[in-house]
Amino acid sequence: MILRSAMMGMALAMAAFGMVACDGPGGSGSGGPPANQTPQPTQTNKVDAQVKDGSGAATDVDGEQAQPSEGAFGGGIAGTVLNLWMTSSNGTLISVVIDTATHELPATVQIGEVNSTAFVTMTQTLPMPGVFVSGANSGSITINQCPKAAGEALTGAFGGIKLTSEAGGGEVTLSGTFNLMVGPVSGALQCKVVTQPQPDAGPTDDVPTGGSCDMGTCDGPCCPYQACLASCSAACMASPACQNPNPADPFACMTCSLGCFEECGVSQQCMDALEAVNTCEENAGCFEFEDEAYEACGDQHCCAERKAAL
Repeated sequence: MILRSAMMGMALAMAAFGMVACDGPGGSGSGGPPANQTPQPTQTNKVDAQVKDGSGAATDVDGEQAQPSEGAFGGGIAGTVLNLWMTSSNGTLISVVIDTATHELPATVQIGEVNSTAFVTMTQTLPMPGVFVSGANSGSITINQCPKAAGEALTGAFGGIKLTSEAGGGEVTLSGTFNLMVGPVSGALQCKVVTQPQPDAGPTDDVPTGGSCDMGTCDGPCCPYQACLASCSAACMASPACQNPNPADPFACMTCSLGCFEECGVSQQCMDALEAVNTCEENAGCFEFEDEAYEACGDQHCCAERKAAL
């Protein structure tokens, strides 16, 4: 489901607000989130990300390792805490800590300061050597699964996470995707109870068919980025990465869409507003539906949040 994947904000900006009406993979063009957008995990450890400095110069953070290795590559469970480690071919080490007692998985989680319930650190050798840490409201990370045992895999994405040098050397932005396997386990994560819709159940009385939400004037925090996001998203959806997904690179479409946030300079206020809509629609059960039913559900239960964003 797009809204519970790394494309959360993009899907919301494009679908919930009706900014784009083009067919994406698995979609009908009516705006509902296609059900096949969440990448399925594979039995490997892989990171495909980028770090951009203040000048816009980008450094690749990519690497792959067959088996998980604690503190270097993979995942670990300690109590209710999920630890993630990713090491690139150039020696960059990214560490993620998420306490699922506060952030049940799967979810898009707001990243905060070090030692908060969700934070990121990065040790980098090039191009700006040093240790970089997340601060309050630094961005978000998406975890698409809730692993329960050693050997299980998960996928996820960095949603433009701002990291600041501990030595005062500046700020960088981390974006990209990852696929990791769980290694050491000494506890259990808190997982969301997800009710899967029955296949081929057909229309029922529980499927939303009505509901309206007059968006009024365009004066919310996401309004200034509407045209840019629409154009960027349309380009991604029309690209071969989304129209003809390559099994060897399942993250290509997601990576393209994630890049639209940075390309359009989307503010943190807009990202926070999009997250509020995402949370409301998730709590209302809208993700169980697609297309018109998804839109109707959002209009019925989350109109205030949608208006606040746009």
